[in-house]
Amino acid sequence: MLCDVATVGLYIVESSIQGACVGQNLHTSTVKIIDTSAFPDDKLEPWVAGGDAVRIGECNPFELVYCFIKLFFLYPTCVLSNSKNVLFYTWRNLVKILNLFIMLNLIEVLTDEDMTSREKKSISFLLAVLWVVPFAATHYFTYRRNFWRVKGKITILVYGLIFQKFLEYDDMSRSRVSLESAVMVMTQEVDLAVNGGYCKAIDCCFNNIPKIIMLLCSLLYIQSSSGTSDPLIFIVYLCMPFFILAFVATRQKTSFQPDSSVYIYIFFF
Repeated sequence: MLCDVATVGLYIVESSIQGACVGQNLHTSTVKIIDTSAFPDDKLEPWVAGGDAVRIGECNPFELVYCFIKLFFLYPTCVLSNSKNVLFYTWRNLVKILNLFIMLNLIEVLTDEDMTSREKKSISFLLAVLWVVPFAATHYFTYRRNFWRVKGKITILVYGLIFQKFLEYDDMSRSRVSLESAVMVMTQEVDLAVNGGYCKAIDCCFNNIPKIIMLLCSLLYIQSSSGTSDPLIFIVYLCMPFFILAFVATRQKTSFQPDSSVYIYIFFF
C-alpha cells in the first residue's frame, strides 16, 4: 500500500502478504524520490532553471500563472477546497445575473398600467423573495468559505515543497542560500506567491472573466428581446472583451513585474 505523505516521497506499508510474515521492525520503508523537474512545470525549465533573475523575468507571466494554477488546483489535498471555491464564484455570478433580471421585471411590473394594484403587490412580493433567498444563501456561503482553507492549504503545501527541496540539497548547495534569504522566502514570499499570485489568478479566471461573459450575454439577450435592437450596440458589446484584453496586455509588464526576492523562492524548486 502506498501512502502519499509529501510531494517527493512515498510511505510504503506492507499488508495482505501471502506466504510470509510481516516483520516487527522492517515492515515499513520510506522511498525518497529525487525530483529534478522544474517548478511549476517542466516546460518552464529554460527560464526558471538555476534561479537566474534575468531568465525568470523573460518568462511569460500568463504561462507561469497558468502552470501554477494547474499544479495546485488539481493537487489531491486541495481539490475539494478549490472546487467549492469555483462553485461559490459561479453561484455568486448567477445571483448577480438573477438580480439584474429581477430588477428589469420589477420595473416592468410597476410601470404596467394594465395591472391592478393587487397584482403588482403579489408579483413584487414574489420578486422580493427571489431576491432575498439567494442573497441570504450568498452570505452563508461567504461565511462558510472562511473554513474551506484554500489559502491555508496552498500555503502549507508550498512550505513543505520548499523545505523538502532545500533538504535535498548537498552541503555546498545549501551554503549558497543564506539564512536571511530562506527566512524571507518562508515568511514573506510564500504569502506573496499564494495570496498575490494563485488566489488572484483563480479569482480572475473563475470569477471576473465568467462574470464579464455572463453579463455580456445577458445584455445581448435583453437588447434582442426588447424589440429595439441596434446593430451598433451589438458590435460594442462584442468588442468589450477585446478592449479588456488590450488593456491587460498593455499593463502586463508593470502588473506582473516580480519582486527580486521571488527569484530565491523559484530557485528552491
